[in-house]
Amino acid sequence: VPQGSSYLYVNGGNGATRDLAAFVQSLIYYKPELAREILEFIMRSQEPSGRLFYDLEGYGYRYLVPYRPSDLDLWFINALTEYIFATRDFDFLDLEVPFYPKEKGESGTVYEHLLRSFRHLVKDVGIGKHGLVKLKFHDWNDEMVYLVCGPHLVDILLTARGGGSTMNTAMAIEILPRFAELAQMRGDKKSAEQALGWVDKLMPAMRAQWRGRYFNRAYSALGQEYGRDEIHLESQIWALLSGKIMSEDQTQILINEIKTKLIEPSVLGMSISSTLEGKMFTKPGEQEEGGIWLAMNGPAIVALSRYNPELAWMEFKKNSLAWHGETYPRIWFGIWGGPDSWNSTASAR
Repeated sequence: VPQGSSYLYVNGGNGATRDLAAFVQSLIYYKPELAREILEFIMRSQEPSGRLFYDLEGYGYRYLVPYRPSDLDLWFINALTEYIFATRDFDFLDLEVPFYPKEKGESGTVYEHLLRSFRHLVKDVGIGKHGLVKLKFHDWNDEMVYLVCGPHLVDILLTARGGGSTMNTAMAIEILPRFAELAQMRGDKKSAEQALGWVDKLMPAMRAQWRGRYFNRAYSALGQEYGRDEIHLESQIWALLSGKIMSEDQTQILINEIKTKLIEPSVLGMSISSTLEGKMFTKPGEQEEGGIWLAMNGPAIVALSRYNPELAWMEFKKNSLAWHGETYPRIWFGIWGGPDSWNSTASAR
């Protein structure tokens, strides 16, 4: 299931792993056999170290630039555990799948691929000096290192090794308990305990990122904090999904902040941030600077539905292509499909 758009039809790229994993989570409930096939495709491009590929290019080459995102393990673990628990296809865990490149002859069961992804997260991504899962180069946001560091080249280079991602941390807290549950069912007590131990270690660091009405977003290696003075949706989603990080009062404060800062100002779906300054490569109200990203609004709607179903349902409708078509009937994209990110009303375009 290709991502399409300019990625496939202009650049010849197919990915990224995080997007394929997100496709899996939808397809589980419509075409589980296709979800299983995509999971196997992801694993066939996994190195023995556990490192997952970013995307494929041209005729089946893995991404050739030495790109090191920090979040791919989390998306894969999330998708595979949801597939197993939703379908009860436990036999899939024993399927033998080759590692990349298959010519080297190394393979492992699906469960072994899952374990190596978890170990890669713990060992190769790891925890940084703020107690957060490292940012590396980058997390879900492919520009996050540039956003948190600005034009400071030394900080950019250092952050690729030592920055911290609040989003990654919240994701780990939400996702790893399900991995631990699956490991426990397999009789793998050691991995289950390690995963839950990691969650316990991350929890106080995550709670320390609360900024009164929301969580911050990331740190650079030299200590620059991104998202202190404005709300960024990505970190908030997984904190809400977890249900364990915040008090009831904090949860209601956060939902109200999302509603007033991100949902109500937008005629389409919620914006990804309240910051509208514009950055190195981004104009105000577009992309990461207040644009509208369906990839984040989807899980955000799931999170909101657990606390405010009416708000979540309205947000679901506002993210639909039908809503976009009615709002902008003279713009053809948005009726059949669209890009990663819509421009918000804060954009000049």
